[in-house]
Amino acid sequence: MGMDTPATTFRSTAQIAASKTNGATGTGPLTPTGKATSSTNGTTHRLAARGVLLPSERAEEYQDNLAGWFQTLVPRSPGEGLLVARVADVGWRMGRLSRLEERLVNSALQLLSLR
Repeated sequence: MGMDTPATTFRSTAQIAASKTNGATGTGPLTPTGKATSSTNGTTHRLAARGVLLPSERAEEYQDNLAGWFQTLVPRSPGEGLLVARVADVGWRMGRLSRLEERLVNSALQLLSLR
């Protein structure tokens, strides 16, 4: 062995047994709802940090919306997951714009009716 080759260390029988026991318990989510929820774990903070939610909006509603998109589109890779999260983000913003448009048009109509 050369000087730059790391020394090999062997694991004990107890360490191997503990790894097998621990590995058997970490199966992850099993239900479709659990899978959809856990699939958003990596996007939750990133999306909130980008400013998707306004102070008047509820994070729970956004998460429900996001989980719905993941349940519908069922991404099969991290890249697809990012695309689904982006679709949910854009859909959320479009809904917000539709509500804003409705309020603006109603306000304008109300002002016109006062003349």
